[in-house]
Amino acid sequence: MNELIVVGFKDRYRAAHLFCELWRSGNGWIEPEHAVTVVRKSPDDLLVQLFVNLGAGSGEGWGRLWGAFISATLLSPFGGEVGGAARAVTDASNGLTAGPLAEGAKSPGGKWWLEEVGIPGDFIRDVGALVRPGDSAVFTITKVSDLQAVSEQAHDSGGALLHTSLNPDQMRCVQHMLATPPGERQGAAEDTSPNEARPLC
Repeated sequence: MNELIVVGFKDRYRAAHLFCELWRSGNGWIEPEHAVTVVRKSPDDLLVQLFVNLGAGSGEGWGRLWGAFISATLLSPFGGEVGGAARAVTDASNGLTAGPLAEGAKSPGGKWWLEEVGIPGDFIRDVGALVRPGDSAVFTITKVSDLQAVSEQAHDSGGALLHTSLNPDQMRCVQHMLATPPGERQGAAEDTSPNEARPLC
């Protein structure tokens, strides 16, 4: 089962340390290009480290995805910072991959995770409560065969784990967003007639 995993730590450095430990050991539950580490310096001051695979050329999509997730969980819920966070992370990754973000390009807002992907609102709330000012966290989407082992590893590293499962429909929504060029709008509700089924994303 694919899982959206958050491991939070009560200091600024342990998240990056855990990521490096797992990367070095070749542990299968985290892949660098599918993960991001966040240090929450203050309520709205975040240091984000996105891992971009230049050969794969997928950094821009992951930047939009994690920017929307950070907006939904760690910034003022669905307020003025939402688009800015997604765009800032996208711009950072895009600068390494394909030049300036296209004029009129759109990043999904924080509500995308709730309304399009359909992850639980309680999970969004719990992530915001877990990662407080002065804390750090690792966010990742990964396929996990033994969630208990992942939880124990996070605990042994001094972290607390939150997760929510992503079913096949939700993963298709995530993959659709990753594959959609940034100039195309996420969500197609306005493009469907009253008699047509609304696409998942």
